[in-house]
Amino acid sequence: FVRTGPGSFVFTSSGGPGSGFSFSSGGGHPGMRRRRAEREEEEVKESAELPQWMLALQAVAGALGPLLPLMLVAGMGIIFMLFSVIMKFFVTRAMYVLPIMYMSEGKTKLILLGTVVLGAMLGIL
Repeated sequence: FVRTGPGSFVFTSSGGPGSGFSFSSGGGHPGMRRRRAEREEEEVKESAELPQWMLALQAVAGALGPLLPLMLVAGMGIIFMLFSVIMKFFVTRAMYVLPIMYMSEGKTKLILLGTVVLGAMLGIL
């Protein structure tokens, strides 16, 4: 273990003929430090170029930490349950929904589908 300069260390070991180990830390040329600083500046610029929604998403993911996979699985479960309720609604009221979907368009379709939803909520359909 040899200190070769400020912030740089070299460790060399040889276990026998033909085998050896060497380690160097913190050393390097000034050009390497300059390139490393340029890379860090580029990373900062790239992070500044990200859209606002992605920065918000990164903040949420960072706040959740190791719970993120569990929250993703729970979110997928909620979405699947929501879709199953929607599909159940369409299947049980297909007699009313399918003709509306295929024979009308625009605001008329929305009004008729809203009427079907309202009728289902009131227990009429």
